[in-house]
Amino acid sequence: MRHEATLLATVARIMLAADCVLWATFAILLLTGTASVGDVDPTVITVMAVLMAGNALVLGVLAWQVLRGHAFVDYAAVIVLTVNAALSIADEVGAMDVAAFAFQLVVLVLLVLGIRGSRPERSAL
Repeated sequence: MRHEATLLATVARIMLAADCVLWATFAILLLTGTASVGDVDPTVITVMAVLMAGNALVLGVLAWQVLRGHAFVDYAAVIVLTVNAALSIADEVGAMDVAAFAFQLVVLVLLVLGIRGSRPERSAL
């Protein structure tokens, strides 16, 4: 792997790990009542927090395994980040939604560049 591809892979892994921490923090803040989503049934809040924690877990696994030569993991990460980005702006869009969307896009671009840089170069015939 070229130096640039290695650097992109490292940065993408760090950003995915940061994304994992971000979602885990959101889940904890929601469960503890520190963050509010308005006048919503407590069961809905619990479900949202569990989904956020699950998302954090998936992102943590991806951060650990992405861009290590497993194409399935790399493309799964692209799908997860694309879905996260889409869901960030799927409902009432606020400042946190825009920030999450932008963060997901940055990580997605880094990941795609890392995937492209990790492929073996083709010889020109």
